[in-house]
Amino acid sequence: MRRIPDTLRERLAALGDPCAGTLGIPGIPGIGDAQHDLALGVVHEWMSVEEPPPLAHDGWIAPHGALVALAWRVVLSPHWSMVAERRVAWVGRRVWPSPRSMIDEHGSRALLAASLFIDPAPTERVSGEPIRTERSNRLWAAEQALACDGICAVIFDADGFDMVASRRTQLASVRARDRPAVLAIAVRPWSQRAELTAAVSRWAIRPVPSDASAPSWSAELMRGRSVAGFAQVGQRMLLRASWSWCGGESPRVRSA
Repeated sequence: MRRIPDTLRERLAALGDPCAGTLGIPGIPGIGDAQHDLALGVVHEWMSVEEPPPLAHDGWIAPHGALVALAWRVVLSPHWSMVAERRVAWVGRRVWPSPRSMIDEHGSRALLAASLFIDPAPTERVSGEPIRTERSNRLWAAEQALACDGICAVIFDADGFDMVASRRTQLASVRARDRPAVLAIAVRPWSQRAELTAAVSRWAIRPVPSDASAPSWSAELMRGRSVAGFAQVGQRMLLRASWSWCGGESPRVRSA
């Protein structure tokens, strides 16, 4: 019988208890004020609800504003304090937000400085090697980023990923227990909401009215496994354009 490598053994064992930590996000006032915990070390799918999609845009649009708000919480969270230079990886041009939208009201460029923008577009074919598609390059880049030390969050374009690709990213998101867990967000088009994947949860992202100075979005749970610790399908989280605009305490992360 062949021996399983220790690193693979650790990852398979961690799949039984992936909640190495949780990122706390507030609920929506009037719908549920309790804070919700987004599990780390597993893949969550985010989909922008298109009602209808913009006519002038070819294809689908990622929920950039909500993703930036989530990335700010990662950068400000003390959970990754042991990481000297925490990084947020954005894999695929479709999920890249505007650099201007990543600068907060006070002029802080902390998120922009911590971001790595990865373009997995096909390159010139190497003689003797098979042709790699843009989709396979996105999958490879997402796996590498998820397994890389120093990267605390990976936000990647998962358009067209099948069950096999989804399982590969799920396995890559599980790290050894002596390393900080990563926040993994797979961004998919709304048209793929009925497809089955290995992601632990799937969220519908919508803009919501807000009396605050910054725009807000709601993330509504469409499906989720019990391992993620969610209350029930239909629960919602509230995300604002910049944490610093809202004031108050820093985002909270609990260790399991």
